[in-house]
Amino acid sequence: MAVQVRLYDSLSRAVQPVDAHNGHLTVYVCGITPYDTTHLGHLFTYAMADILIRYLEDCGVRVTYVQNLTDIDDPLLREAQKRHEPWQALGKRWTIHFIHDMQTMNIWPPEH
Repeated sequence: MAVQVRLYDSLSRAVQPVDAHNGHLTVYVCGITPYDTTHLGHLFTYAMADILIRYLEDCGVRVTYVQNLTDIDDPLLREAQKRHEPWQALGKRWTIHFIHDMQTMNIWPPEH
């Protein structure tokens, strides 16, 4: 890596240098549980990841960006029951909404 990037490591509880193995780094960002509208907390999380990934790539690091989607969890099940709607339909609708919001804000999507 041409530039020294240091981030907080929750395991060691210290700021550590980012080690791009052979010029490659995998970045994982926890995804949403799609049961309600996108909010500023979501935007902050994905905007910060987006800035970091773009910066690393600009420095010549090849980044693989991975994000999950918690497609079944208690908040989703509770909201679906409250709305008398299948949880799959509710989750799909809010996932599509989230993706659209991220596209509107020009946040890069994950590769995986």
